[in-house]
Amino acid sequence: MRIYEYRARRPTTNLNRVEEQMYLAHKYQHTLVELERARREAVRWVTSEDAEVAALEERVRLAVEVLDTLREEIAKGRQKARKNTTPRAVREKARSQRKHIKALRGELRQERTRARAEAKDKLDAINERATVWGKAARKASGLYWGTYLIVEQAMDAARKEKTDPKFRRWDGGGRVAVQVQRGLRTEGVVGGADARVQIDPSQDTRTGRRRGTKTTMRLRVGSEGRAPIFTEIPITLHRPLPPGRIKWAALIREKVANATQWKVQFTVDEDAPKRGPGVGTVAIDVGWRLLRDGSLRVAYSVDEHGQEDKLRLPARLLSKIRHHEDLRSLRDRLLDEKKARVAEWLSTGNGPEEVKAAHVRMWRNPARVVQLLRAHGEAMPRELRADLEAWARKDRHLWQWEVHEARKARRKRREQYRLYAHALAQRYSVVVLEDFDLRDVAQRGEVEDGPTTDRRRPNYLRTIAAISELRQCLVSAGLRVVAVPAEYTTQRCHSCGHVGDFDAAKAIDHTCSSCGRTWDQDANAARNILASAPATSTNEKGAREQQSSDKPPLSARQRRFRGIADNDGAKRSQEVSPMV
Repeated sequence: MRIYEYRARRPTTNLNRVEEQMYLAHKYQHTLVELERARREAVRWVTSEDAEVAALEERVRLAVEVLDTLREEIAKGRQKARKNTTPRAVREKARSQRKHIKALRGELRQERTRARAEAKDKLDAINERATVWGKAARKASGLYWGTYLIVEQAMDAARKEKTDPKFRRWDGGGRVAVQVQRGLRTEGVVGGADARVQIDPSQDTRTGRRRGTKTTMRLRVGSEGRAPIFTEIPITLHRPLPPGRIKWAALIREKVANATQWKVQFTVDEDAPKRGPGVGTVAIDVGWRLLRDGSLRVAYSVDEHGQEDKLRLPARLLSKIRHHEDLRSLRDRLLDEKKARVAEWLSTGNGPEEVKAAHVRMWRNPARVVQLLRAHGEAMPRELRADLEAWARKDRHLWQWEVHEARKARRKRREQYRLYAHALAQRYSVVVLEDFDLRDVAQRGEVEDGPTTDRRRPNYLRTIAAISELRQCLVSAGLRVVAVPAEYTTQRCHSCGHVGDFDAAKAIDHTCSSCGRTWDQDANAARNILASAPATSTNEKGAREQQSSDKPPLSARQRRFRGIADNDGAKRSQEVSPMV
């Protein structure tokens, strides 16, 4: 099941109905959020009636207050000298208090589970009442059934989260969708007459690479009796849909800075998954390591023949990713200057009484200042009004620049990951990865664990690396992913098997204290991952080799382009792969 996305323009027919459906979907989601929060509050109230649960909740609350006091003391000591001046005993006490809270919360979870089991009848009544109210909200929503289904799918995912769902501000974005029951063949959607989604044959007369990509899509957004009501959307069908069945079709409007963009998405159940021509197994150690040249290493691969490759995000791409943060910092600095000028004007008593100078200094959204300028600009001094108008124009420009820089950088990173995954799929059929949850390493350390810079930098590099996106690209390329345990893959020497205890963040190379061999930590981890992989199925490998042998032999140029080693065992070329 894959999602294919295409650029679109504003609908040419029934635009008002589309916008109304998007707004009603936003209201319906808010109603479901309100119901879910009320349901959770009722469940918490029922479980808190249990005496043991109430006692444990009070103990946790008091323990958290003690920990917060210790953390404030540590933070104050750090603010004075920019380093750890707090006594070590205080930091150790904070760590032990954190462990104590973790144990208490574990006991609290067990007691809540017991209390829920004992109060099953009450909880069933609460859930049944929430279901009835949800059905009534759906009936009163005024939404076409495909659109309210995607709202309910989003809420189903939110109900699985531990935290309460949150309300989100209406910014004009949204989606309308239709579910294609039993599926619609992609071959028949172009030029077809289905009552749910249609795509006209291309009428584009342009020449060149993009010839034949401009067309019109019709999406059902309602009914009049039993007759469908369509909206027509100009789209750019830059690539044909693959063979399969369309399960969902959606029209999406999203806000990009202060502009609006449209796109369409098709969820396709493909007939057969994509498979590359490669045969063999490769192990990849994924992570994030900042190198001396400014690049970021995100993957190191080793195959069955000992050939190694690396994937690095170049320093230029990293600077692109960071650039939008610099633009945001510039916007914040300019906003602080204008807020100070507005607060100074309000303190003279000439401004509106409902706006306080102290409140203006706390504003974080530039739109608040812009709204004040539009509402009370005539009462401002001419110099202040001109200054704010010039700032508003500049902030709008910087805002667009910031958002588009971030989007372009993410697209370039994704394309590099796709090329890397495609190059691997041309060589191998199986990729071996560590089985670990990225959320475990994504959590930022606490104030008592170390300096602020040490706590923030790894988390920041993790965000730039986007390892989960790399994993998804490997799967989408047709590689079969095998997961192996992640314990001691970096600390265990692949040569002698000795498990050493060392700081892996200080240097890339490490010398084994047992055998004296020096190796790259990521290369060592990749070799250990490969050694932990189960043996490749003989039948599968033979079938893949037979499949590849039925194809005509590749020319020397094709072999170089695909990065396949020559018969003499020479190292693979890296001309097309973004690996460095």
